[in-house]
This record gives sequence, C-alpha cells and structure tokens, in this order.
Amino acid sequence: MNQITTKINHVIHSKDFTKRLPDNSLKEFQRFSDNVNSLINEIERLNGDLVHENRALAIKAYQDSLTGLDNRAAFINH
Repeated sequence: MNQITTKINHVIHSKDFTKRLPDNSLKEFQRFSDNVNSLINEIERLNGDLVHENRALAIKAYQDSLTGLDNRAAFINH
C-alpha cells in the first residue's frame, strides 16, 4: 500500500505521468494498482489535451481570425 500511495503522491506533485505501479501478487492490490494505473493514464491524456488546447488558444490570441495575420496583441508582444 505504501508503494501505491508514494506513486500517487509523485504524480500529484511532479506531474510526471511516466511511472506505473508494478504487478502485485495479492489480487486485491493488483486490481487497485491496475485502477490507479488506468487513472494515471487518463490524467496523462487529459493533461496532454489541455496542453494542446492551450497552445491552440495562444495562437488564436495573437492572430486575426479573418486574415490569419498577426494582430495588435502579437505586435505589442514582439
């Protein structure tokens, strides 16, 4: 159980989604570990979606929607 909570805290504090829990010989802990790993996978996917959407919004914030050219905000930023 300590290994599971340590892994969860690592993900929460570091935003490092690369670590997964190893297999466990106890069936109950294995199911719990599998669920935690699935949750980490889903959080990683959602985080990737957010990063992608934020980049798209940042581009839209500095471009004219009609012409696609840089707008005043982009000019001031540069």
